[in-house]
Amino acid sequence: MAAARAGDRAGRPGPPRGRRVHGRGPARPDRGRAVRAGRAGGDRLRPRARRRAGRGAAAGEEALYAGLLAPADAAASLRALLASADAEVRRAALGELAAPWARAWPCPRATLLPLLADDDVGVATAAVQLAAVQDLGADLRGLAEDDSADPRVRAEAFQRAMARCEREALPGWLALALVDPLLFGPACLQALRALHRRAIFAGDDELPAVLALASADHSLDLEELAALCFTARKPLLRRLAVLPADDPRWPRLVGLLAALDSDEVPAVLHALLAVTADRELQRQILRHLGPRGDASSEAVVLARLEQEPAACLAALRWLGGPATVAALRDGLGLDDHAGVRPHLCDVAGDAAALLWHLVDDDAPERARLRARLRFVALPPAIRRDLERPASRFDPALLFACASEPVSVRALELLGRFGGAADLDLARDLLRRIVSEVVAGVLVERDGAPLRIEPGPVRASEAERQIPAVALAAVRALGRRLHERGAIRPTCLLAASDAADAGARVLAELLLDLDDEPLDPEARAIVLRALVAQRGRRTRLRRHLHAHLRDPDPRVRAAAVTCLERHVPDDLCASLSRLAEGDDLPTARQALLALAEARATAAAPTIAAWLEHPNMNLKKTAAEALQRAGTAEVVPALVRWLGAHDNPGLREALSAALDAVLAGAVTPTLLAALDAQSPKDPQAAARWRLWSEALDGRLDPPAILHAARRGAPWILNSCRC
Repeated sequence: MAAARAGDRAGRPGPPRGRRVHGRGPARPDRGRAVRAGRAGGDRLRPRARRRAGRGAAAGEEALYAGLLAPADAAASLRALLASADAEVRRAALGELAAPWARAWPCPRATLLPLLADDDVGVATAAVQLAAVQDLGADLRGLAEDDSADPRVRAEAFQRAMARCEREALPGWLALALVDPLLFGPACLQALRALHRRAIFAGDDELPAVLALASADHSLDLEELAALCFTARKPLLRRLAVLPADDPRWPRLVGLLAALDSDEVPAVLHALLAVTADRELQRQILRHLGPRGDASSEAVVLARLEQEPAACLAALRWLGGPATVAALRDGLGLDDHAGVRPHLCDVAGDAAALLWHLVDDDAPERARLRARLRFVALPPAIRRDLERPASRFDPALLFACASEPVSVRALELLGRFGGAADLDLARDLLRRIVSEVVAGVLVERDGAPLRIEPGPVRASEAERQIPAVALAAVRALGRRLHERGAIRPTCLLAASDAADAGARVLAELLLDLDDEPLDPEARAIVLRALVAQRGRRTRLRRHLHAHLRDPDPRVRAAAVTCLERHVPDDLCASLSRLAEGDDLPTARQALLALAEARATAAAPTIAAWLEHPNMNLKKTAAEALQRAGTAEVVPALVRWLGAHDNPGLREALSAALDAVLAGAVTPTLLAALDAQSPKDPQAAARWRLWSEALDGRLDPPAILHAARRGAPWILNSCRC
């Protein structure tokens, strides 16, 4: 056994006392100080003793981490230190007691409770974190309800306890949030996000509280709140639809309504606009109608153009079509000599710029605007467009001049010189490229597109992708359109800069292709190209959730990768639901995707898959935790190291522990060995497995120390 083998080496020269045996990270001075100070006498430390404790920090830490100090003794010393008069020492001790190695010896509740009310906010916050680790949810709730406690500590207690609650406790936590929405609102949103990752969602019964919270705390991100209510969006929409138009909460709730992912939202907004007398609410509704992009909204907005020209023009940037062109042509007096109509006088420049960008380059409206506008008074949006004119393309000539592969080279030229009128051609070229990749005549090899003759052996999946130069060409076209101030496609209106505009245009064209009837391989290729693009989250979410149910595993795998990149919280929730089904390939792909993204927020969800009976999924989960693990999953890793003897799984579990804990693996495993009750029928097997996991981590002095203190696991190892 590991311990016995280490003991066989006891006759050789040992390492210097206190040497780090398995250190993989920088020492934490507060950790060493806490352990050392606890052994030096707790709150009786004088200043000189404190300085001595600080100088001995590294030695105290290394003694624990090298196995020369029993974890139980170190935990006892830290608990004694909680009575120190030095707030920094108390804070450090609490932080160390929350470490995975100390969890086998939880801090007594009677000791921890006074620290939750400590005068030092840092100490009280550290106590809250330790209480959360020890699952003292009732005590944390009591602290959150205590009006006399520091608000920062109350909010911390609320967030940590609510994030760990079960589904049946959710209504109570939402009710508490409404007691002080300004204090608990942000913490509640964080907790709802954590619950969402665990597939715990607000239901119909919780919606009144959600509405009250949204209307009371104006700092809440309503788009995120709407996304967290995705599974309850239909009942939430029904509740909003029946609210009276004079409800004082509407100025706040209209943002939540507009953010809901439902095709019925525009109709509800139209109805509210028709009955409300609040002018400011009318303006809000008009502004929200634009980004929704519903075709029926254009007529509704145009009907209000004379009453609210500024708000309507903002909405028509998204919605404008032929009807808007006609209304603006008339309002600007381009068809007669009556001049600009009164309702557009104050916004004539914006109206002219909108009309300019809604028509083609050779449209008569542009000629009339050129005749009416003076160059020195040109609206900036028109000036930007004139300064960067687009080239006119003859598609036949474009294809004739392009070298092989023609579709890719033509798209490159389009990206370099094209304009808004060429978007349809760009979409057609992307479609042609995808079909050529599926047919096996176009591959990407060594970073360059290559046309080949199809053969009996297909190219690898890495080669069967839309070539990077083709994707870059579409992004370049999007950047050019942004620089010209273009507003079509409408995704350009949401772009923060030229690079963002390029990514959004590419995502929009790829999603347009995904809307078409494609064979599974073509759809998977399109989805893989979407991974690195930034598109409209609502549209992306709809597409990807639908593809999670696709019968083809290639499509499901590509959808999982996209979800991880764009909406990882949704992927965590989906992964929790996959555990209840038999779609194991998709579950494995989801685990790998979360690992690739280092999605540490998903660590508990990933760790739950260690319980799955399928060994391949167990190993995949353990491997994923090497990149996405946190201290929260250490107990599960340690437990499985002591319960399974599969070599591949044990190697993955050990690697995950190393990645999460660095140099703290040794005391964590020693703590598990010491805490194992000898009366447990599985004690001998667990001691053996944990001892094997310690192989190579303990030096002879640590083995000797364990033997001298009578550790039962080392005696078991020697008998083996």
